[in-house]
Amino acid sequence: MAAGKMGRPRNPNSQYTMKIHKVGKYRYASTQRFCEAKTEEDASGFRHVHWGTLDADKVFHPYPSFLDLSPEKRQKFIFPDDWNLRELERYSAASAGPVNPSVIPAGQNALAETQSRLYGGVWLLEQIGEKLGVQEDLRITFSYNQEIVDDILTIAMYVYLTNYQLDRLEEWQQIEKYPSERLLSEPVITELMKSITEQNRLDFIKCRCLRLAEDEPVLCVDVASKTGFGVKAADSAWGTNKEGVNLPAALEAVVYTLSDHVPVYDKTYAGKPADPRTIDTILADLKGAGFTNVIFLLDRGYSRLKDIDRFISSHTKMVACMKADSGFSLSKIKSLGRFDFVPDEFSYDEELDLYTRQFDIERSVHAADGSTVEADKLRLHLYFDPVRRVEILTRLDRRLRYVQNELDEIVTRAEWLTSEQAEALEEQADLFSLKWKSHKRPIEECSDESEAEQPRGPKKKCVARYQLIGYERDETAMTRAEKSAGFSALVTLGADFTANEAMNHYSLRREQETDNGQRETLFPGARERLLKAGSSLVQFVERMMSCYLRDQWRCNSELRKRFKSTLTMMDEMRRIRCLEYSEQPGVRLTPFSGKQLDVCRILGITVPEGGKPGT
Repeated sequence: MAAGKMGRPRNPNSQYTMKIHKVGKYRYASTQRFCEAKTEEDASGFRHVHWGTLDADKVFHPYPSFLDLSPEKRQKFIFPDDWNLRELERYSAASAGPVNPSVIPAGQNALAETQSRLYGGVWLLEQIGEKLGVQEDLRITFSYNQEIVDDILTIAMYVYLTNYQLDRLEEWQQIEKYPSERLLSEPVITELMKSITEQNRLDFIKCRCLRLAEDEPVLCVDVASKTGFGVKAADSAWGTNKEGVNLPAALEAVVYTLSDHVPVYDKTYAGKPADPRTIDTILADLKGAGFTNVIFLLDRGYSRLKDIDRFISSHTKMVACMKADSGFSLSKIKSLGRFDFVPDEFSYDEELDLYTRQFDIERSVHAADGSTVEADKLRLHLYFDPVRRVEILTRLDRRLRYVQNELDEIVTRAEWLTSEQAEALEEQADLFSLKWKSHKRPIEECSDESEAEQPRGPKKKCVARYQLIGYERDETAMTRAEKSAGFSALVTLGADFTANEAMNHYSLRREQETDNGQRETLFPGARERLLKAGSSLVQFVERMMSCYLRDQWRCNSELRKRFKSTLTMMDEMRRIRCLEYSEQPGVRLTPFSGKQLDVCRILGITVPEGGKPGT
């Protein structure tokens, strides 16, 4: 007996057996599913589920509901031998294997056989993905299911290129060519996100980590505060929501390579910003994942001396932003003395367009075991902008004059203020020391309705009232504001960075905050536990390509000179179109122009034969 006959025959009465269901003159391809009665009025029994139609020649025309099923689910259906499945095979051919973007056989396009669509931006992202190994890692993660890989790449590229909501992707696929040849409607995207498991996400991250060299330094950015609806989720068990919504919060840590700022790892942790417990948890987890040379990028919430001492005692490398008017950096600024334009020993950095200076700081702390730990390469990086200093001092002078006039008017009127009004005035006049006169008035004499509503009792109730009788400038606050004007500061520990390198690495925080703000708009379901793994994986793929492009643009002066940003560069590339003809096999790209050729040359990407001028 042949090997193909050894398996158990399929059950002809299976719920996946396709049969013809006639309704009047229409013939539907359907299966039967047993449905339990939901109410006493309903009856249990079999119901027809229509998956497509059959024409007179028994050609099966599938419905979108059938095409939206995963390949594994479609393979379970049993079709009669006399049915013609050419329409189904034509659709499935589009995702049968890897696709060469420059040569796609005719008849494999589910949208149309003759059309012209934008393609340059997607083509460039495809080349970058291949260069970074994104496509190959996705294929390994999803067992070489090219259909899922193309769908994930399509959503990630669409998010980066358009910044539109995902509900427009289906229509936009008819304007711009993407890796996925099937139309990704909202139900299809939801089903795709639900099918991606947390194990898939971890497998993909494992593939990315295997591409790192041994002991390669990485940057861990702990920035993103996220809110989730899953109150029982382990990563939202505690924390504070900064959006003011009564929902649990969590933090997202992303690990980037030091060389090209491409993310290789991310994870969500329970916690809130500026909490040292979260840093300890993240560091322990990263060491368990195999990252031994980790540098933390932190915001100003971790720049207090006690936090810096904590990093020194634990031998943890870090780059942190520090307030210029804090005691740690203000003491160095005061030591510069008076200057007319730029302080002495500051050097101009053409890339940053700032004047910079680096200070080595000696500091020792006592560890928990009683030993003394010396700080390793603790440095303060000062950045000075003379133009910004003039603007800040000008605004400061105007503000002083305005507040002083307001205070004079209040003193002249000699009016009595409530405690809330006095606190607001103290906050507004933070550069002044205010002198108050206070007394208590019975509630019966209060004209303020909010005060009059206080409960009455046998004892006579009184409220405090305040009158401003004078003020004077707070010289300490004035000196702090004037001395720190135009300065910004970074602190590095354990990392041998120049002022330029420290600023370039720290810019990852701003990029990640921008990306997270964008994703909260584009992925409204990202807060749902149901879609968490899928949306996180798609966001991670998009972040890899966008971070690589931003780093290439930032590090190459020729790209910065030709394009204002990476998005303007992609706008230039997306003008390239792909032409698909029903009479001729393959896809032809329109010729690349001068700037488009320069982008490929600078990024080291080979122009396809169809895109070279004159071909």
